[in-house]
Amino acid sequence: MNRFETAARVVDNELGKPYEYGKADCFMLGCQMIDAIQGTDHVETFGGTYDTMAGAQKAMRKQGCKSLSQFFLKKIGLETVTPSFARIGDLAILELDHNGRKAEHVAVFNGRTFTTKTESGSASYGFDAVKACFKV
Repeated sequence: MNRFETAARVVDNELGKPYEYGKADCFMLGCQMIDAIQGTDHVETFGGTYDTMAGAQKAMRKQGCKSLSQFFLKKIGLETVTPSFARIGDLAILELDHNGRKAEHVAVFNGRTFTTKTESGSASYGFDAVKACFKV
């Protein structure tokens, strides 16, 4: 299976699941992508460690990180990449509105836009929404 097929399978599978913090949210979408491309087990390690947005932030701080960008750099060891050089399956951190506050979301590059999973469904964003981008 090539990178495109792998990324498409992960995105289709994850977006088909109902949103659930710690099991089927944007962070787990990112972990599934990393696991599928790199053969790691981040879903096993980090899945189910939180069940609310506040719990997700607490779990991240427990890992010694203040942001998703810091988490992917320090804990996962991903390298940054300029969004314009992203490949299909690479990850981005988007800063989006969440109940009137800015919140980070993990998104997957699909070749044209960055797709994320939110409580209200999937959404795609352009390069202007990218806060950080990571090579998977």
